[in-house]
This record gives sequence, structure tokens and C-alpha cells, in this order.
Amino acid sequence: MTIRSLKTSRCKSEGVFDMDILKTNRLKLVCLTYEDMCQSKENGNELAQDFVNAYDYHKALIQTGKFHEKDLLWFRLWDIVQITDSIPIGGICFKGPANDKGQVEIGYGISDEYQNKGYATEAIRTIIEWAKQQEGVSTVMAEIEKVNLPSQRVAAKCGMNVFDENEENLYWLV
Repeated sequence: MTIRSLKTSRCKSEGVFDMDILKTNRLKLVCLTYEDMCQSKENGNELAQDFVNAYDYHKALIQTGKFHEKDLLWFRLWDIVQITDSIPIGGICFKGPANDKGQVEIGYGISDEYQNKGYATEAIRTIIEWAKQQEGVSTVMAEIEKVNLPSQRVAAKCGMNVFDENEENLYWLV
């Protein structure tokens, strides 16, 4: 799969990042700016609230030298947008920068009415390919509840394999 990207200032936040909007045949994956995440937080989006808080916390750590500004990238939310109608149909997030093994963890979801149409698989394949092109990233992981069979099917279709588990979750890696 080849990622087609469009450089844009939409993902430029506080002059720090000039990120790609990732495009597939049917989808755009749009990295939300800090300002977009703050707006979502104000509108009651709990996930956005968590990510704004994590972003702010890690941004403060930059001043102490305990965190690198380039790693703020991993505390941003991505909208999954259907190209034909410009409708947001889901989202993706990373749960922080790569660990010492080069692993980043993703989370994802698709609105109910857009499930079972291949959108999640298309989006996750694209974000995995993008993530693996980033400095310090060698693998992408996902923690999926054992009862969440649809997300497990998406992970498998994206080439992920189970590498660990606990009582409630399976841990997938590609």
C-alpha cells in the first residue's frame, strides 16, 4: 500500500508540526491540531480531554529536558474522514511515543453505522504504515479486549499477531 499524503497547515499546531494528512482511496486520516482537541474537549469529548491533558503535561516536561518536543506528535488524535462526504466516521490515537523496544500503541474506533465496511482495516493499515516510517518506531501494538471480536478481526487483517494476553485483553503486534 502506498500512502498518498497532502501537506497542509491543518495539522500545524503552535508552529511545531507540519504533518501529513494521510489519504487512501476512501478515507482521509486527519491529525487534529492542539486547538481542535481543545475544542473537542470543550464540547464534552472525554477522549479529547485526556489527550489535551497528556499533551499539556508532556509539553511542560520539555522545559525540564525530560521530554522531547518532537514526541508531542504521539499525543494527538486523528479523525477518520470519509472522502466522498467529508464525514468523520471514526478516530485513531496513539498512546504515547515509542517505548525502548520501538513500539507505539494505537487505539481506534469506527461509528456504528460505518462498521463492517472495511473502513477500520483501511485506516489502521494506513496509520501502521505511516507510524513505521517515523523515527524510532519499528512496531505497532494494540491492546484489544478478548470480547471485542470485530477489533480482533481488524488487527488480524492488518497483519497483527497476538504476542501476549492477560485475563481480559489480547496484545497484538505488527
